[in-house]
Amino acid sequence: MKKNNIIKIMGIDPGLNSTGISIGHYDIDTGILTIVAFMLIQANALAKQELKQDSKKYGNIVSLDIYEREIDAIIEKYNPDYVCCEDAFFNPRMPNAFLSLKLCINSIKRLLYHKYQKILYTIAPKAAKQCVCTGTADKLAIQEAIHKLPDLIIKSTKKFNSDKMSEHEADATGICYSHTKIFLPDLLLQK
Repeated sequence: MKKNNIIKIMGIDPGLNSTGISIGHYDIDTGILTIVAFMLIQANALAKQELKQDSKKYGNIVSLDIYEREIDAIIEKYNPDYVCCEDAFFNPRMPNAFLSLKLCINSIKRLLYHKYQKILYTIAPKAAKQCVCTGTADKLAIQEAIHKLPDLIIKSTKKFNSDKMSEHEADATGICYSHTKIFLPDLLLQK
């Protein structure tokens, strides 16, 4: 699973409108997580663009199909050892968002189980925020905090410019980082 003491982790901030993805390499020897790539998936927009009629007729089913396809392509490309995701949360101001989050999370779980024989590690939003800054931090606070963590490096390249990282990509980076603090220590002890 590990190569040269590097563990590859894929962090996900789920959502059909905008999903943030972050790919990190965790160095077991130094305890440093280096983010090597980050990206955004907008499944609803892709569904409307690619399959206009189907999208109108079948709605989120088409978006979920595209969502799974996009996640699969990223897993194929980066081959993560672990995949982690922010868990669903209920916001009374947006009750339908909870269902959308659960659909996204279950699509990822199904893909990981059927194709890769892996599990999805879900992290409660509050727990993830506490790893990065405080438990009540908003998206802007997360974006700022991830750039100040001493054991997190975000590689900035022309393709992956850390100054242009979206709030969803920043959240995915926070999820990736949280995985190294919450799950990875026990997983390494089991090896």
